[in-house]
Amino acid sequence: MSSLLSQSIVFFLEIVLIYILSRQTINETFYLLRFLIKKEKLIFSLVTVFFLPGTVIHEIAHFFAATILMLRVREVKIFPEWQKNYIKLGSVLYEKKDFFRGILVGIAPFF
Repeated sequence: MSSLLSQSIVFFLEIVLIYILSRQTINETFYLLRFLIKKEKLIFSLVTVFFLPGTVIHEIAHFFAATILMLRVREVKIFPEWQKNYIKLGSVLYEKKDFFRGILVGIAPFF
């Protein structure tokens, strides 16, 4: 039983680490391109093209999870937006009914 617990903890920590590293990678890529190119629209387009395939798959996973769990999906965005100090690649806005289903929708891209 303790083996299952330790594996679960390691899995959870890996997920958190992947999340942090992915956010940092996106932002650092944008800032590096900004330093090298200095044309905001071109940089934004390059980041969009580079991350678009993964963003589409990621957001579709959230969408299908919400749909399967009978949560109404209000909006799906797959194109990036500049928000405050970072780039938000995509999002799925769905009705939040309970904590458990929200967690399942949130972790859907891992599966």
